[in-house]
Amino acid sequence: FADILVQKSFEQYQTFGSTHGKKVVITEIGWPTSSAPSDSNIGRPDVAAAFLRKWAAFAAEHGIEYYWFELFDSSWKKATLPHEPASMSEFNWGLIRDDHLTDKGLI
Repeated sequence: FADILVQKSFEQYQTFGSTHGKKVVITEIGWPTSSAPSDSNIGRPDVAAAFLRKWAAFAAEHGIEYYWFELFDSSWKKATLPHEPASMSEFNWGLIRDDHLTDKGLI
């Protein structure tokens, strides 16, 4: 699954760069570590870790600049989406839990 995600991300990167002829920097790339069962993101730590490793190696090999989204989980977003189960992945994109101490095993 992570290989497909990396390939699709690269295809979008190539399409945008070749269309506009400018340097492209990916400003947000990542994968959630948790999501609602109905969420197509398949938010799980093992998927996020696999994507992180594969993307980092691929980007280094191809000279792609990027910023990982995001360092910490975002539980503060729950106030804006309190009763929306499909948005569960939105809170769980961090490499580190929102207590700023607990490594999720991704880094």
